Amino acid sequence: MKAGDREAFGKIIDMYADKIYSMCYYSSKNKSEADDLFQEVFLKAFQSINNFSRESNFSTWLYRITVNHCIDRGRHRNLVSFFSVEKNDEQGLTLEDKMPDSAPGPEQEAQKQEVNERLISALGRLNPRQRAAVLLMYFEEKSLKDISEIMDCSVGTVGSRLSYAFKKLRAYLKPGKKDNEL
Repeated sequence: MKAGDREAFGKIIDMYADKIYSMCYYSSKNKSEADDLFQEVFLKAFQSINNFSRESNFSTWLYRITVNHCIDRGRHRNLVSFFSVEKNDEQGLTLEDKMPDSAPGPEQEAQKQEVNERLISALGRLNPRQRAAVLLMYFEEKSLKDISEIMDCSVGTVGSRLSYAFKKLRAYLKPGKKDNEL
């Protein structure tokens, strides 16, 4: 590898590191596994950089590698993976961190914790492609067209995956539903 190649690739890593690492972490929910996935994704990207066609955005190509690698890794190890409901902004703050401190009581904290646990559990029960579509749409704010390019499928397929995902999430998150009723 030439010095110029290393420098250019280092800039690519710097530019996309946070978003790619987030996707790796959301996929594995395990720091050690996310670190491995992150390194493997960028290694795959570097090894196949000559296959990048300029027909799509570089970020779309890199997201596709990430999503496919995370799904393949999960399938290969037969892991149950799910995505976190918290998303950090540029300063590392979650939406919860930005909310005014109203010092909720123990009952409110317990309710909030229960909702978060149910949502995480519901996301964990979606198939990997549905989870990926939800993550890209609502956590990464990608358009249906971008998601279709990243996931290498039609816009209609993305819409279908999202529709089925939300139908499952709504059914699971109905008031009164228990964890084992989905």
